[in-house]
Amino acid sequence: MSRRCSKTARTSATPLLAAFKLTYTTLRRQHQALEEYLDDAAGPEEQRRGRVGEFQRLAGCLNVLIAEIGRIGHRMSRQEILDGFDGQEK
Repeated sequence: MSRRCSKTARTSATPLLAAFKLTYTTLRRQHQALEEYLDDAAGPEEQRRGRVGEFQRLAGCLNVLIAEIGRIGHRMSRQEILDGFDGQEK
């Protein structure tokens, strides 16, 4: 997992899958909030354009996490990819 994407979920005291799920859900929420901000035409266009790189970085991190979660044996459902793991057993 890229160092840019998290503070190394591998060193977490929780099991690896639970750490990845928590990280994924946190980043997904950030990504969704930023998507809403970028889509809001009422906001200053220059400021919104300045955050596109952050949006792309978050998308890249989410893709890395999807791959890592798959490597350890959990194939994410479409719903999990879109919404994260809120309310699910970790």
